[in-house]
Amino acid sequence: MAEADVPVDLVVAIPTFIGSLLSFLASLTVIVLQVANPPRRHFRHSIIINLLASDLINSLNNTISGAIAIGRGKLPSPEISPNASCVANAWIGQLSVQTIDFNILIISITVLLTVFRNNWVNGLSSRARTLICVAAWIPGLITSNIGLALNSYGYVSGNWCWIRPEHLTLRYALGHGWRLAIFVATISIYTYIYIHLQRTYNALRMLLGASSFTERRSQDSDAPTFRSSDTQHILVRHSYTVSYELEGGGIDDDFGT
Repeated sequence: MAEADVPVDLVVAIPTFIGSLLSFLASLTVIVLQVANPPRRHFRHSIIINLLASDLINSLNNTISGAIAIGRGKLPSPEISPNASCVANAWIGQLSVQTIDFNILIISITVLLTVFRNNWVNGLSSRARTLICVAAWIPGLITSNIGLALNSYGYVSGNWCWIRPEHLTLRYALGHGWRLAIFVATISIYTYIYIHLQRTYNALRMLLGASSFTERRSQDSDAPTFRSSDTQHILVRHSYTVSYELEGGGIDDDFGT
């Protein structure tokens, strides 16, 4: 219905389209580089590729709808019934956005487990790694199909379709609520990791400081040095092990390069 169309707000539509296009090109470039010059096979790269794939789908979906909206110069009114392309755009958007969020959550949990159990990633089988990557898509598949079954998709402000504004509760139940929860969980996880590592490094500094003080005291008093003693050997060995695990031997090897 031509009379139901509304002019596109170019102030909103153009920056949104440019942002979607740049996000698509960035994700595509990284994926192409990963395929052309694949890094060492590692679980970390698997979940990052999973995140990139969901972002690629989302940004491509928004880029196409944005290009169509700007090209037409008009958008259908939110009051009219959506066509098949609008429903498809809303379904893909709901799926891909939520998959991005859950991939971020999985990466955060993986970092947390790597810090406290730095060999757990190496113990994962290929099947377990695949299931973890697939698991990131399951919530999005569920919520996007719930929105489809409830016939809640329609035209919204901007360049795309999604859950119609009158279904505000459903928006939070299927979208905003999950995103806020994952945001809080991710911030909490990384805050906890920071505090834990800060305490560990402080303990290591105190340990190394005590080692240097003991060695200086032994040299000043011309007493037999502790360097070759069992006590000093254990102290230095323990310091090296903690430092190695924190700086590269444990965390970086399991979740690093």
